Parts: sequence; structure tokens; C-alpha cells
Amino acid sequence: MGGLWLFGDRSVEVHQNTGAAAFPFELIEGAVIQTGCAAPFTVQTFDNSIAWLGVDEQGRGVVWRAMGYQATRMSNQSIEARISESSDFTDSYAFTYHEQGHVFYCLQIRGLDTTLVYDGSTNQWHERAFYDETANETQRHKGSCHFFFDQKNLIGDRETGKIYRQSLSLYDYDGTPMRRIRVSPHINNERKLISFSSFELDCENGVGLQTGQGSNPYVVLSYSDDGGRTWSNERQSSLGAAGKYQTRVRWTRLGMARDRVFKVQYSDPTFFQINEAYINV
Repeated sequence: MGGLWLFGDRSVEVHQNTGAAAFPFELIEGAVIQTGCAAPFTVQTFDNSIAWLGVDEQGRGVVWRAMGYQATRMSNQSIEARISESSDFTDSYAFTYHEQGHVFYCLQIRGLDTTLVYDGSTNQWHERAFYDETANETQRHKGSCHFFFDQKNLIGDRETGKIYRQSLSLYDYDGTPMRRIRVSPHINNERKLISFSSFELDCENGVGLQTGQGSNPYVVLSYSDDGGRTWSNERQSSLGAAGKYQTRVRWTRLGMARDRVFKVQYSDPTFFQINEAYINV
């Protein structure tokens, strides 16, 4: 994205260097975007483009991405609903990075208990968080900034200033267990009563460690029949000790419901990847 991008609170202008003696930068004709910036530190180069948390005459709290000299909406209604939970966007910030073919835009907003992350390779959002065991609460992801050095993704801690390496091959937060949580969409059929005989995950099995925690890793399943307000008792299923590649991650006799949401959790310090999920109803 060439030129000089000037972000205001209601619009964005793009200027180019014309070499004029009086002042070298002049506005490019037609390069005015009628969407401003709600927080200057959310402006980041992203996947050969520029992304930012925006504000305009119609409102605020939308994440935009420049496509040429036009603003394209990058957030969706669910993400915008999360953003609207914050009463003050001005000190929000973002950072971006690449890993294994994916490019991420990580948005930190004060007042939220999760970090909102956009994957430019899949065009999907997810949330990241840090679980504070001492306070027994979920907080935003620890990262405040990113830089790439010595072939490593390095992250600055937003509270302590420490520098950490971030990688898909690391499975804890500096010794604190990392929780992975996946929640399914609502499963219903015109409010008819559904019998759930089994739930099975297709995931990478046999990834257990040789000793210690993670030598017999397990996945935890719970479900909600009231829209996620309350959850069932948790039930475990083994992910498979080292080399047990044929292990089935499966739960049976799951009762009946008119509307159900499943939640899968995993916190052992091993690789964890869900490929698909199967429900027998």
C-alpha cells in the first residue's frame, strides 16, 4: 500500500509524493475513504493491505480493511457486538503476524475479557484469552506487540513487559496451562426433541508425552440445553497416549434436548487439532 495514509476521526486520505517544491505530498484524486479511525494504534499493515478499528457518521466499532482506496468491512455482527461491550475504544491497539501460512490481526480492546483475532487466510474470527488461575478469571491474551527476530515470532507481555516466543509448538503460557475451547453452533430441528446417542471428534490422536502431565491426555466435553447459560457435568475422553493413533475420542448416551450446544475443552501440554466432529442423533 503505497503513499502517505492520513487517518482522521471521520475519514482517511491518501497522499503521494509528487516532488513539488513547496510541499512534496498531494492528495491522490479519489483517494478519500469516508471511514475514520477510532483508535490510532489499531492501524496495522495486514496481508498487503491496511486494517483499523473504525468510526464514521453511522457509528463506531467496525473493523475495516483497505481494498485499494475503498474500506471493506472485516468484522461481522458477532464481533461488532463484542466490541460494543467496551465503553472506550481510544486506547485499543492491534498487532499482526504470520504463522504456518496464516496471517493474523489481533485486536486488544479495554473492557473485554478476550482478544479478537482475524485470520486472513480463512476470513474467520476467533477469540484468545489468558486464564488467571490465581484470580480465577479469564483475561485478554497477554500479547501487546509482535516482532519477528531470528526466525521466531516474539510477543511482548502487556503487563510485565517480558518477551516471549509464540509458536504452535508451545503448549503453555510460561508454565501456566493453556486452555483450548471450541463451542459448537446450536443444534436443533424446529424445536423438536432430539436424542443424542453419541458425539465424536476426529482429531490428531496418539500425541501424548512420554512422562508427566500430558502422558495420558484427555478431552473434556460438556453441553448446554439452554443456550449456553448453564452447562452439564464434564465428561472426559482420552486423546491417546504416545503412539495410540487409533484412539477414538467419543462420548455416548448424551440424553435428549430441543436445542443443544456442545463445548470441548483441552488443557494438556501437547499438540491438539480438531479436524471434524460427528454427532449421531
